[in-house]
Amino acid sequence: MCANVRRSGRCGRARILRALLAALAFAAGAAGMPGSALAANSASTCERMPVKPARAAWIGEDTLVDGMPMSVLAVYFKQSVPEVVSAYRAYWDEQALPVRGARNKLGWLLTATDGDCSYVLQLPDGTGADGMARGVFSAMRLRKADLPPVVGSRFMPLPQGGRVVSDVVSRDPLTVARTVVMELGGSPRRARENFLAELQAAGWRSLSDAAALKLPGRPATGAFAAALQKEGYQLDVTFVPSGAATQAVINLARPL
Repeated sequence: MCANVRRSGRCGRARILRALLAALAFAAGAAGMPGSALAANSASTCERMPVKPARAAWIGEDTLVDGMPMSVLAVYFKQSVPEVVSAYRAYWDEQALPVRGARNKLGWLLTATDGDCSYVLQLPDGTGADGMARGVFSAMRLRKADLPPVVGSRFMPLPQGGRVVSDVVSRDPLTVARTVVMELGGSPRRARENFLAELQAAGWRSLSDAAALKLPGRPATGAFAAALQKEGYQLDVTFVPSGAATQAVINLARPL
């Protein structure tokens, strides 16, 4: 994709995994460069762009998702949604590569695989206020890459006894960050107490520690959030109820 595409300051966070389409609202005002100028970024050798967008904006430019390089773009097309879907299918048919398409109430999900490269286009029905079709395009290399040492296991504290749900690393010229989502047993309160005790014993300094904010007119969530600092690292942790268990989101960031 291209160095001149506008970068997103919040690229690569775990929210990309949870709701790619929600990122469109963040990127909607970004004026990217013409799609004809897009080329592969440094995070991946997966270069195909089946349908050139009129413009694009980075959501995650240099990202590792569960160890695999991935790049994510918000894309904007002058064609209608049916025209984009048709052109996307035609591209892969011409390459003699299989393409799968599924449609639901949210719109289209189109996927294709070329060797080690997986391509996904999420395309909601309808157009934006500018009359353009818009979607999220991602390219992933299906081979694991090494984590940046500064956010490797030596520096990334994780709660004991949990199950990793997702692991995302994002890099930009100023910061490298790693976000791990885990499932833990017990309540958010107990998970918070145990993990913060481990962190403070390891030399982390607490910056903030409180129950998550309660929205007016809504019941308390039972969630907790904390921020800590150590040797140039910032650690943000959130504990959220998830049925009988707890979901923990641990984000470690280090300026470069």
